[in-house]
Amino acid sequence: MVVKDEEKRKKRLRDFILATEKIIDEEGLEAFSIRKVAQLSQCHNSTIFLYFRDVDLLLATAAVRFLKPYSDDLAELDQKKLNPKDYFFAIWETFCKHAFISPKIFHLLFFGKYRKDISKQIELYYFAFPEEKHTLSDRTSTMFYDKDIWSRNFSILSHLLDDHTCNIHKTNIDYMNNFIISLFYEMLIQDGPFSDMNKDELSSYFINALHTLIDNKIKKGD
Repeated sequence: MVVKDEEKRKKRLRDFILATEKIIDEEGLEAFSIRKVAQLSQCHNSTIFLYFRDVDLLLATAAVRFLKPYSDDLAELDQKKLNPKDYFFAIWETFCKHAFISPKIFHLLFFGKYRKDISKQIELYYFAFPEEKHTLSDRTSTMFYDKDIWSRNFSILSHLLDDHTCNIHKTNIDYMNNFIISLFYEMLIQDGPFSDMNKDELSSYFINALHTLIDNKIKKGD
């Protein structure tokens, strides 16, 4: 069943997302349940599933709300008109700054059940909260609304192909893209050697690793 009235749909979406945010903020992600959302929203459990296919979709959409500080910083960064290389590193620095503060939320959105098309969750969220949507440049908008984290990174990584100071080529860009996202994932879940690092150490390590991968140490003409 599809809810046809747009304003009613928008209000309900806002209610469910705000209720989800409240539960996560006050009790933690592990304490989330549809029953609690229904109680806070003053509706029956089944009503929520008129708007969201399952619990995972509600959580993924609500997770976008926790990206607001990141999207605010992204909009500010967008005004600096950086060259492609500086922009690439600045984007990742901004992303890491927020991801390692809220790793469970970022994991939920970017590596969860609906990771293959997060753009739909972002679009649905901004349908419910249009006042929070920033006007972004084409390159930032392309990155921010791309379908998944691999595509998001590829969209900014590909702009380094013509930069002789970068070790990015048509023959290795797919490998580099996958390696970067795989490293970020391991650091986000703090697996292996990353288990004892704090958020600042994680950010610093990841950005240094990016420079090791991408910076071309061979000067032009050598």
